[in-house]
Amino acid sequence: MSIRLFGILIVLLLLFLQVSCKKPTTEVTDTEKHGHEEHGERDDHAEEQRVQISPQEMEEFDVEVAEALPGKLHVYHSLPGEIVYDPDILVHIVPRVSGIVCEVRKKIGDTVLKDEVMAVIDSRELAAAKASYFAAIETVSLAEATYNREKKLRDKNISSEREYLNARTNLAEARIQLRTAKYQLVALGFSEKYVQGLKHDSTDQGHLEITTPRSDTIINKPIQRDEHVKDPKHDLSNLGHFEITAPFSGTIVKKHITLGEKTNDNNAVFTVADLSSVWVYLTVYQKDLDTVKVGQPVIIRAERNQDGTKSKIDFVSPVVEESTRTATARVVLDNSKGTWRPGSFVTGEIMLSEFEVKIAVPRTALQVVEDKNVIFVKTNDGFEPRQVTIGRKDKEQVEILDGLDRGERYISKGGFTLKSELERSSLEGGGHAH
Repeated sequence: MSIRLFGILIVLLLLFLQVSCKKPTTEVTDTEKHGHEEHGERDDHAEEQRVQISPQEMEEFDVEVAEALPGKLHVYHSLPGEIVYDPDILVHIVPRVSGIVCEVRKKIGDTVLKDEVMAVIDSRELAAAKASYFAAIETVSLAEATYNREKKLRDKNISSEREYLNARTNLAEARIQLRTAKYQLVALGFSEKYVQGLKHDSTDQGHLEITTPRSDTIINKPIQRDEHVKDPKHDLSNLGHFEITAPFSGTIVKKHITLGEKTNDNNAVFTVADLSSVWVYLTVYQKDLDTVKVGQPVIIRAERNQDGTKSKIDFVSPVVEESTRTATARVVLDNSKGTWRPGSFVTGEIMLSEFEVKIAVPRTALQVVEDKNVIFVKTNDGFEPRQVTIGRKDKEQVEILDGLDRGERYISKGGFTLKSELERSSLEGGGHAH
């Protein structure tokens, strides 16, 4: 009886061991099967999240790809400012003589070249100065003739020493008057070459050479003997004409002169500025004086979201304005393209410090998908939106702490196009986006 019972127990034990050995095998198989199913679901989901875009579409929508690399972030401090003219190349033109405006050739906004005539005024003061100069020339000519005659007579003992000395004195006085008249014209802005030209014109004794401007046949009646010809060089109606010229090439930004009005030597008639370079005056408050230094990099922006222009602090005023309790920092900007307009308000972002990060991407690379920060990363099958963890940031770049490895290629600009394609594909319900 005991032997039979012992045998039954052995059989039951064997059956129990057989069932126990099969059960773990089944569980492992089910687990593996379940895992494969989950893996398959993730693969299908990843496939649905990928976006494909052709090189032509990337160029059309301005999509750019970059490599994930270390970078530098910068700490900026913003200051308000204003665009102003460069005072070194801004001039308020005041006529040297008073008179009546007889010609205006330029208006506001016109570009002028150096020494280009902008207006002409008729001045009695200038006419009188020229007349005095011409009279001085004639006086010197007569005094020289008298002196030469008296010198010859004295040498022959025909004339007295007193008459000779009087002629010599008169010549010296005439020359002094001529120099005075010449200096008056030079003081009015005329060059010595121009004045010498006036002297030459006045001593040609009225002879005028008439030439033809080109080879042609003369069909008019020849000039008769004793016929009067008006020489424009000696036209007395132009004796008082004074030309207002540009001191340098630039743009007319103000104009206070009209035809027929009277001008004087106290008021500016034109303001000319060279706008190829402008200044920025940044307002520096007392609390910021210790952080603003000459040579610091600065970004000037006309609007908050506009791409700025990089420059440097050129000058910081050594005094604080008593009324505003602020100092001024100066920045010089190249304006050869006419981008900056004097009088405009701007913002100056001064770089205070910089630090390196392991991965830095442009702000334009970040997109928000389902309330998560993502970056479109390049894969073999297109671009997939990958969630990233961001860290510190500045005006242009963002630190990536997790989700993007160094060397991976990603969409740095134009990611919104891929985001839109992804959302459209999701709404249509299936398939990967193209």
